Amino acid sequence: MSLVQRTPAGHDQATGAADRAARPTVAAALPDPLETALRRLRLEGAIFLRAEYCEPWAYESLPGPATAAILRPGTDRLVLFHVVAHGTCWVQVDGHEKHWASSGDVVVLPYGDQHRMGGVGESESVPLMSIMEAPPWSRMPLIRHGRDGEQTDVVCGFLHSEDVLFDPTLRVFPPAFVVRPEGHAGAEWVRANVEFALAQAEASPLGPDAVSTRLPEMLLVE
Repeated sequence: MSLVQRTPAGHDQATGAADRAARPTVAAALPDPLETALRRLRLEGAIFLRAEYCEPWAYESLPGPATAAILRPGTDRLVLFHVVAHGTCWVQVDGHEKHWASSGDVVVLPYGDQHRMGGVGESESVPLMSIMEAPPWSRMPLIRHGRDGEQTDVVCGFLHSEDVLFDPTLRVFPPAFVVRPEGHAGAEWVRANVEFALAQAEASPLGPDAVSTRLPEMLLVE
């Protein structure tokens, strides 16, 4: 909402004259350029994986270009996201801080960097491809990994965009961050979108855009 400063007196009375006492502040006249750019984006998003991890557990992903080549052949960069449907986990890009996420949170990796992900308990990271079905996939892969502790359920997806905002050489965003939808309504919106996408996955052959969703686009803007 833009803010306008007004005073009780001193308004111009002539019809059509500019009101000198009602000029918007400089901040209101200049919207945040990053926010404006994000809201103009049109991103292609899809959910491609779901996982059931049991404590203790941890894995390390493929390098970014290798992941992109599998999920969307012909490109070398994707935005990755992990929706935590239940439980608690962390994600970390080498050399950067560890981000924690819990039920309803969404972890975003805007440059699809190679990363590690794990649970609360200490565990050695295993290569992702050692715990999941090798591509190509005719259905959405399901990973089951860990031991016999508390379970964390995660739904993974990607976004594709050639926009300069996602150019890994510029690094406009941090390598990883967590989005927490505000309030009950926000959490329910995420849950409903995930359930709808998973229902689509059960009825459709898996391809780069088979289980499309605007969920990651809207979350990234948020």
